[in-house]
Amino acid sequence: MFSKNVNGGNSYGEKYIRLTRNLNFDSMLSYNDYTNMEYGDLNNDSIIENIKTELTKKEDNCTGFTPIGNENTNFKGIFLGEGHKINNIYENVNSNAGLFGNISENVQILDLTISGTIKSSKAAGGICGTADGATIKNCINYATVRGTGAVGGVIGRGEYTQLNIFNCK
Repeated sequence: MFSKNVNGGNSYGEKYIRLTRNLNFDSMLSYNDYTNMEYGDLNNDSIIENIKTELTKKEDNCTGFTPIGNENTNFKGIFLGEGHKINNIYENVNSNAGLFGNISENVQILDLTISGTIKSSKAAGGICGTADGATIKNCINYATVRGTGAVGGVIGRGEYTQLNIFNCK
């Protein structure tokens, strides 16, 4: 799983990541095997269930999807959404939240649409929680975003260096 790889220390620095199709977290067709249980307790509710349930269960004690990039390892690659959509993402986390939690300088996130629910006790945005310099272009957020830190539609908080946001809503 991509977010698990990044959060485990692989920043994907200067590598291209290409989304090749629309994803719908609520649809079993968006998973190679929606019954797969090998990733364990992704939503932190102390119950190991299939990957679709782990990522979409919406009880208050469930975290859902883990944002890509965290306070230890920022995502540092180039994400090509290619006009695709990620629908029905669900996050309820105590970290920076969005499809991406933390991104670094020289990162590009391009041509992507997000929908769903993103909740955080820190910075939250539909595309990214925090961005330390980056370019976000042609991205659309239809997700409901809630947080107690910095909250925004595209990003929650931009930090330190220049952040470029073009043609986003």
